[in-house]
Amino acid sequence: MSSFKNSFELLSKWSFFLLVMTLPLGLFFNGVFSIIFFLFFTLYMISTGKTNKKNPVKLFVLNVPVLLPLLSLAFSTNLEESVRIFIKTTPILFFSIFAIYMNSWFKNKIEIAFKFLVLGCLLSAIFCWLGVAFDLLNEGVSLKLFFTKEYSHHRLSEIVGVHTPYLALFINAALIFLFYGLGQGRNEFSGFKLYLSFFVLVLFLVHLMARNAIFCLIIYSSFYLLWKKKWLVFVSLSTTLTAFFVIITFTENNFLRDRFLNSLNVFEKQKVLKKQDKRFGRWSSSLEVFKKAPVFGVGTGSVDYYRKIEYLKKLDSEAYNFNYNSHNQYIEYLCTYGLFGGGCILFLFGYIVKTIYQKRSIFLAMLFLSFLMSMLTESILVRTWGISFFGILYIILYSWEERDN
Repeated sequence: MSSFKNSFELLSKWSFFLLVMTLPLGLFFNGVFSIIFFLFFTLYMISTGKTNKKNPVKLFVLNVPVLLPLLSLAFSTNLEESVRIFIKTTPILFFSIFAIYMNSWFKNKIEIAFKFLVLGCLLSAIFCWLGVAFDLLNEGVSLKLFFTKEYSHHRLSEIVGVHTPYLALFINAALIFLFYGLGQGRNEFSGFKLYLSFFVLVLFLVHLMARNAIFCLIIYSSFYLLWKKKWLVFVSLSTTLTAFFVIITFTENNFLRDRFLNSLNVFEKQKVLKKQDKRFGRWSSSLEVFKKAPVFGVGTGSVDYYRKIEYLKKLDSEAYNFNYNSHNQYIEYLCTYGLFGGGCILFLFGYIVKTIYQKRSIFLAMLFLSFLMSMLTESILVRTWGISFFGILYIILYSWEERDN
């Protein structure tokens, strides 16, 4: 029995590391390692027979993202779709059980897992850049176009098959680890390796042109410089960003201004010569769905049906044909589960914030902040990437031990 337990533990450890590493490398390998991890870690738990004694209420709270789709099954008008969405959220159940009842097992593995995430993000950057170089050479186009808009954003991230906002979220998590979570006395990412990794990941993030993630990068890097009292570096960074902002604002015909400034156009309606980010219209469509059932929502089986009607009214053919979600997790919960669901998810987030405060961890705070910010522009918890990342956040939350960096 002991040999089986040791085998289960060894397979669990390496599948966990590879699960984290493959987040930025595509769903297929990540899905394979997730299944292996769930299977062998469950067997390991059973073989040990030892779990931490915890209040079951904690497990109930952490599984709000699973319980809401489960409750939605009771009044669904499209049972098949509701079952699909419920099954999609079940990894959170496994992660929450592991996080609460086996958190001691993960304590000496979380930092290593993050190093695997850094490695995965670096590999993703290499694969994407090699893919762009191959496309340029294959098309007979100059390599000078390498960092142009035609070969950035979705064109870049689709090379590894990860949607841009999620790939940017994983990169931010890796960078936050390098900023706040890297322990002293470890040399895997020290000196030249650290600075090279940091430079490559920041360059890759900028090349992806992920606005939300880049804004998040500015926030946590600025806070780090202030926290460490690196005044000269902070002033230099602020001056550089200000100069960059002025240059792109007053330079005609540059795609950076179009991407980061003009395309937002929050307060004006779209015009022929002035675009507006289509997310705002899609948020409006989802809020119209929310108004149909403001208390408990229209449910997982009906939300897409009603939202497509609203897309049709706004003549948003792209969103209609591809059945887009809200692109905002907070609005997604409102239109799907109403004020009840919105209140439940805010309660969960408040509980997580309380736990982070009790741990006095800046690293956990920045990591969770980046996740909350990503939900402003993506329906994170309806996509497999986001569900997996959120589950891993549970394990980090209960297993991370703060160090003096």
